[in-house]
Amino acid sequence: MSSGSARIRPEFVPAISAHALSGENAPKAVIDLRSPSEFAEDHVPGAVNVPLFDDDDRRVIGTMYRWDSPDEAFHEASSRTRERIEDFVAEIARVLGRPVPNAELRDEITERTRKGITDMEARLTLIGAELESPVVMHCWRGGLRSRSVVAFLRDLGWNDVVGLEGGYKGYRSAVREYLAGSELPRAFCLRGLTGVGKTLVLRELERERPGWTVDLEGLAA
Repeated sequence: MSSGSARIRPEFVPAISAHALSGENAPKAVIDLRSPSEFAEDHVPGAVNVPLFDDDDRRVIGTMYRWDSPDEAFHEASSRTRERIEDFVAEIARVLGRPVPNAELRDEITERTRKGITDMEARLTLIGAELESPVVMHCWRGGLRSRSVVAFLRDLGWNDVVGLEGGYKGYRSAVREYLAGSELPRAFCLRGLTGVGKTLVLRELERERPGWTVDLEGLAA
């Protein structure tokens, strides 16, 4: 690097592992930053959806990223974020029961994004965190969407905000790992033609042994 080149100053973004979502230091809140359709498909139990981008935003930005360029997509994303940042932060504050930070939020977004996606990707670095009852923010895979929000909110003074290593994808992998290593109790499948009374049998079993049955037809409505 030449002496005239600017060095990128790292901004460390604390994050917890998916395994830390439960236990003694379980988070006080988990906020899912993904779009409503992503959240509806599946999410961390108890998480609240406060999307950074709605489904239309995600479609437009994703299309620009693929067919135009990452820089064009980043510019569009930062513009849309700037327009709604007040409502976004206000909704997070409402979920957490705390006051909205007193800051010029749009100016903050302009300053943080002015050097483009390459600078932000290089600058925001995840590090492990051990906090008691943190506020966890996550996106699909712990990428720029959640890292930028965590860094932004911490810069506003919310020092209990952390990311989730690997995002929702990391959480899903942790669940699969847990299930693969678990010794589950022996299961029995009750089958039969329509009308023979399968549901009645399940209800009676559940009455005798609460929590021992899974009514697949009932869950499927």
